Amino acid sequence: MGARLVVVGWIATLALWMVACNGEPDTGSETHWGNEPQLPELGPPGNGDCELEPEELLMDLREWIGLADGLIIGDVVSVEPALEVGWAPVVPEGQSQIVEGDQCERIQNAFAVELENISGYLHDQELPDEMTVYFGWSFMLALPPEVSPWTDEEEVDWPDEEVGIFEGMRIGGLIFHEPVITDRWSFRIAPDMDRRLFLVDDDQITHQEAQYSYCSYSGPVDQIEALGESGLLAELAALDAEGSLYVAPEDRLWSVHGHAIYDEDPPRLPAPSHWVAECQLPDEAFPDDYCFDDSDCDGGDICVAGDCVGCMSDADCGPGEICGEVGQCISED
Repeated sequence: MGARLVVVGWIATLALWMVACNGEPDTGSETHWGNEPQLPELGPPGNGDCELEPEELLMDLREWIGLADGLIIGDVVSVEPALEVGWAPVVPEGQSQIVEGDQCERIQNAFAVELENISGYLHDQELPDEMTVYFGWSFMLALPPEVSPWTDEEEVDWPDEEVGIFEGMRIGGLIFHEPVITDRWSFRIAPDMDRRLFLVDDDQITHQEAQYSYCSYSGPVDQIEALGESGLLAELAALDAEGSLYVAPEDRLWSVHGHAIYDEDPPRLPAPSHWVAECQLPDEAFPDDYCFDDSDCDGGDICVAGDCVGCMSDADCGPGEICGEVGQCISED
């Protein structure tokens, strides 16, 4: 499908005209700031090892959006727990998968943000008037503990009432759609990939701060912040008009489309913790001889995918032995 944009033609022209005449844009936002909450910073710090120069990793706006399913900006109208679906890293079958929340002994750490007054660009469809965006378990892991929220069935509890994602903020960033298993949208925040949210206040854009250094693609943060919301939308409209913004699903590096780990039965998807909550299955879901770690095994065996085995590789065996196909050390002869 062709590219879709909320700000096209005369709308983009009108936005620029209003900047010129009034000194400030009218984005149509109903944002109210109160105590001026801020987005939490990302962490923890990385090691900074990289053989590439920063300019070799920096992408322009067109390339940056081509990695995702689009870029959106919207007003936050609610922030609620989202524990209907979870990711179970440990399952009886030995392969991590998506499960219904009521199958979990404990499910936690995911919330949904309702957005309105949405602008931006989506590769595959028209921009909706409203959108629900999910923040999964990985979002909590991407934050320093002192600013990471706790989410249970009752609430999303931020340690600092002025640092987080709250009703009344206007936020944006690269957006990703998982259409097969959950049909959810996610910003898929990732410190090591430089995928950050940004905050919009009076047309000014400010990205999340980050403690880390990285060796991965880097977005055009300075360009986006210099443009502001109205300038960014106008630039997207111009790129879309010249036909250079659309990227096919299979060519979007960070999209789930075409990924090898993407299956409906059992339900598995790439980077599941970006989309859903953390799920711990009850003990009765596992066979009696299932091991969770090496302490559940006897005789020096190790736990591998729920089974106690003698080895995973030759390095686990003694002199003159190799690791056989059944996970046991055998004589090299």
